[in-house]
Amino acid sequence: MQNILRITLICLVLLLGTNRSGQAQPTASPRVWSITADNTARTERSISFRLMFSESVTGVDVSDFSTAGDDQHARISKVTSSDSADSYTVDVTLHGPSTKLALALLDDDSIVNTARIPLGGIGTQNGNAISAAVTPSLWTTVPTDVSKPLDVAAHSRTLPRSTDRSVGNYSSIAVISPSTLVVSYQDMANWDLKLAICTDFACSNPRITTIDSTSSTGYYNALTLTTANIPVISYVTGTDFKLAVCNNTLCTNPTISTIADIGWYYSLALTTDNIPVISYYDPFSGDLNLAVCNNTACTSPIISTLDSLGSVGFDLSIALGTTNIPVISYYDKTNKHLKLIVCNDTSCSDPDISTIDSSGKVGNYSSVALSSTNVPVISYFDEGNASLKLAVCNDTTCS
Repeated sequence: MQNILRITLICLVLLLGTNRSGQAQPTASPRVWSITADNTARTERSISFRLMFSESVTGVDVSDFSTAGDDQHARISKVTSSDSADSYTVDVTLHGPSTKLALALLDDDSIVNTARIPLGGIGTQNGNAISAAVTPSLWTTVPTDVSKPLDVAAHSRTLPRSTDRSVGNYSSIAVISPSTLVVSYQDMANWDLKLAICTDFACSNPRITTIDSTSSTGYYNALTLTTANIPVISYVTGTDFKLAVCNNTLCTNPTISTIADIGWYYSLALTTDNIPVISYYDPFSGDLNLAVCNNTACTSPIISTLDSLGSVGFDLSIALGTTNIPVISYYDKTNKHLKLIVCNDTSCSDPDISTIDSSGKVGNYSSVALSSTNVPVISYFDEGNASLKLAVCNDTTCS
């Protein structure tokens, strides 16, 4: 009889799984309670997901996650934990249109609780979880089928003008002469990078050239002119950071080179020999990088990391001194400061990095120019005071 009572009590404990207060007892292995998109943390270039676990866990990192859905333009960039380690935030960077995006956790037994018991118990894949699909805020006006060209006229009629993303995104302009100017821009309706050449300031009859028609191309384009007034354009496609070097003003047959896998906030300058030098932000590493080309077509650029202390390199601007030495202003997002890099040579092998302004949240939308003696002058935004500010340096390194 005692054995029967003992067995009955054990069965009741297993079935009910509650303590005297009615709360559920901890499970033998941790599990995922939820994965939800954080609607308050969406930006034009990122989206965050929050994970809730049944208890504190460790071993959670970028390698445990993957994006799902229309994810060709998304990548896991950072994972951070709460103080209690039972919740984590996963940041996903976006560098192109993703109409549907979900976050998946792939269990490989690397996530464990304090007793070293793996997620879902021993054995891979038994702790897998996935969020509901969401639409990143930047791309809410993109049609569902982005593989087919969109009728521009129909698109303009069906969407308000303020949210129309069909033609003209990421424009950059340069003046060739009093009667000639060129404008590079993205044609999102057809996913092309284009160039408009105007022969008068009214631009009454522009000549339009398609520079690159690779899928999802033309983001963050920057245009400059060679000494012979030939356009050079840096830009990003859905997968690559590219440079188009034109062979004439109309850019009818450009030479296109791939500079790096991806990059944002490009700033392009040319040396006195028309060699491209490009500063850019790497959204996956959070670094400020510099690409110094080896020739005018930039067939084999030398890429170096100039600043990697946090998430640095937003809203950057580059200028070249009289001896082609790069000077770069940028926003340090981690510390919310305006910073300046002054290189010591053309390849910037040992840069001098200075914090120019640290009075609150300052440094967005920076633009740098150099005087005839290579002294930097920087305009930028002071977000805390909603003001335009100007930093005038007293020497070439802005000491």
